[in-house]
Amino acid sequence: SSTSRRAFDLPPSAARPAPVQRALAMVSGRVASSQRRPGGGVLLAVVLAAAALGGAAAADEPPVAIAGGWKVQSAYKKWLGVWRSKYQANNHTVPEVSDIALPKALRGVAPLVIMSEGGAAGGVVSEGMGYSLLVEGVQAAAGDAEGLKNGLALMRAWLGMVQGPGMGVRAGGDGTDASATQVGVWPYGVSAVKAARGRSFGVSGLAMWKYPADLCADKEGGCHGSAAD
Repeated sequence: SSTSRRAFDLPPSAARPAPVQRALAMVSGRVASSQRRPGGGVLLAVVLAAAALGGAAAADEPPVAIAGGWKVQSAYKKWLGVWRSKYQANNHTVPEVSDIALPKALRGVAPLVIMSEGGAAGGVVSEGMGYSLLVEGVQAAAGDAEGLKNGLALMRAWLGMVQGPGMGVRAGGDGTDASATQVGVWPYGVSAVKAARGRSFGVSGLAMWKYPADLCADKEGGCHGSAAD
């Protein structure tokens, strides 16, 4: 009613979500009742309106792909916000893959990377990118549009990590299928794909573990190999 709309400074009904409209129908009755019986129902009307608006705001939030009570949900939302704040435009840190080499869903997508800090994990590392793809994939499966958008952008960057900088195979096995069982030495069991005849390395389809490659100054030729995790 016009009375309840003035009382709570709400927009016209056409602009209100359905939950708010239903709650305001109850609120209007409470306000009318309170006007007939002074002192009755106004506080309840305010509470109902606040609950309705809160419910409408919650309905507009992206899905949270985690089970648990409100404390768990709240902690996850905060963590997800912090994690996503670490994403950056690729800016050629990871080699770019041309549109023509990509499936339609990835064409025109600006690649995203997540930067790691500290110790051996500085730069863009496959572990952090893998975590990001997992999180955004789960969010996307739950219906989160931002999760889908981020997931596609991260996958495009991941494929650049797999393609590499064009200096030969840098993330494959050692050319024998036995490398898949030898996890204590390079290439740490990452590939069971044998090398083509005449080649010493076998393509694994895995990402090189760290970019840019020149961050591994202690290794001849820079970073190479994949992390088994």
